[in-house]
Amino acid sequence: MEYFYHYRTYALQVAERAKENAAVYKEQGQTVEARKNSVIYNLYSGRSIKAFAYEEMYNYYLNYDISGILVLFLCLYGVVSTFVCEKETQMDMLLLTNLGGGKRTTFVKIATVSLFAISVALWFSVVDYIGFVYFFGTAKGGDLPLYAVSNFSTAAVNCNLWQYAVLSAVVRIVGVWTMSMVFLLISMFGRNALVPFAADFGAALCFIITGASQSCFSNTWLKIINPYSLLANRILFSKTEFIGFAGYPVQSFQAAIIFAIIAGVVSIIWKR
Repeated sequence: MEYFYHYRTYALQVAERAKENAAVYKEQGQTVEARKNSVIYNLYSGRSIKAFAYEEMYNYYLNYDISGILVLFLCLYGVVSTFVCEKETQMDMLLLTNLGGGKRTTFVKIATVSLFAISVALWFSVVDYIGFVYFFGTAKGGDLPLYAVSNFSTAAVNCNLWQYAVLSAVVRIVGVWTMSMVFLLISMFGRNALVPFAADFGAALCFIITGASQSCFSNTWLKIINPYSLLANRILFSKTEFIGFAGYPVQSFQAAIIFAIIAGVVSIIWKR
């Protein structure tokens, strides 16, 4: 209750400081910094927690990452043999002589893997939410703003807790899809299932370890280029962080989503 009561004062101070900084940077000709502080001002001005409600369930739910790792390894296991099985049986060259082979087969497999990855990520997101509601016995508190949870005091978005649950699920789907496309691309370079599986498993561990380290060490660029950040997306949304691009400040979560989509599309084009 104390945190709820004092948050409005804290947000007002941040907004006023950002407004002052924007004016100073504008005078100095530092356009990016001026625009960044303007974004911070618009984000924090008017923030307040107007009602008290039970939010313990959401506090635990927003900090739960285990299912993200399960989703990742399930997708790895389901994806790795998509192209390798044809190479092991030496059917890959024969398929090229078929009217439905070649690019058509590749497109269908990519579409199938995409649907599989999206389905798995969506399923676990729904089960996670329902599971927390069931064990805590309530879904109350969903109308509270995201920054009502103390470790989201500097949240990068202004939305309610239930809206963030939906946003988190969508962002997780993007991250899982991108990583599945990367796994699929890696698997194409092996003619034996064991080699690409080991390579994909190693890549997954690197993604997870690097992503998990960002909870303790803040490196905005590592968050952006690592698609695992989209699975454990509280490290993106719990802080208001920016990178400069073409003279404009871009929030880290926006840059991470854009980078992930581009990486997934490039992986698809490479496979085709």
